[in-house]
Amino acid sequence: MQKPPGITSGTLPRRPSILCLCVCWTLASCGNSPISSAAGYFQEGILGGKDLAMSRQDVFKINYASIAVRSGRGPQAFVVLAKTTPQTQEWIAADKHLIDTQNGRITKTIGFDTDLTQTSFIKPDPFLNHLDPNQTYQTTRLIDITDHTGPGDDTPTNTLIVMSTITCQGPQTITILGAKINTFLWTEQATAQDQKWSQTNKYWQDQTDRTIWKSQQNIAPNQPTIEIVTLRKYFGE
Repeated sequence: MQKPPGITSGTLPRRPSILCLCVCWTLASCGNSPISSAAGYFQEGILGGKDLAMSRQDVFKINYASIAVRSGRGPQAFVVLAKTTPQTQEWIAADKHLIDTQNGRITKTIGFDTDLTQTSFIKPDPFLNHLDPNQTYQTTRLIDITDHTGPGDDTPTNTLIVMSTITCQGPQTITILGAKINTFLWTEQATAQDQKWSQTNKYWQDQTDRTIWKSQQNIAPNQPTIEIVTLRKYFGE
């Protein structure tokens, strides 16, 4: 894959994580996993500087898929693939945030002020396929949202029904890691009527396959948009 002139590395918005000890154990004990291979970069601070630009060589020194994640207007964080299932990819950042995706769509998070704790599709997610730009797609999903900002140890969880209409806005050429990629820009108009929550998500899908190279997604009401850029593609999909 290709690489950008420079990716700014930083951290995602931080809150105390109950997974901290578990992740530290994983870093120390998982052998040849992506996490243990990336641990040296975390310790050396290559991924920790707010304004540190990463070179192509920095990205490809870690022989695993990777993405750049930005929450709201914050800096980008370098995030490495930790584990996969037949349909999902689990990504971990240096500050212990976790993000699960299904072909680019965020389906679960850990470590944010408000987490998307579960996604269940009532109608299959169109993004599991290579979309036809001449078609309009619809999907419905149940999402569980957990708010960690309340007082005490309570973490209230709300379940929302989200209905989406996905349409193509035409071809767009984007640049990632210094290379131009021909994509179709898809917008997802999503609404949870019981919460009066509406949002627009954007996905840049490769014109020749189902790869989502870039996305801007809203996972919960009153939370900043999460942007994901694929730096090194996962080829197991």
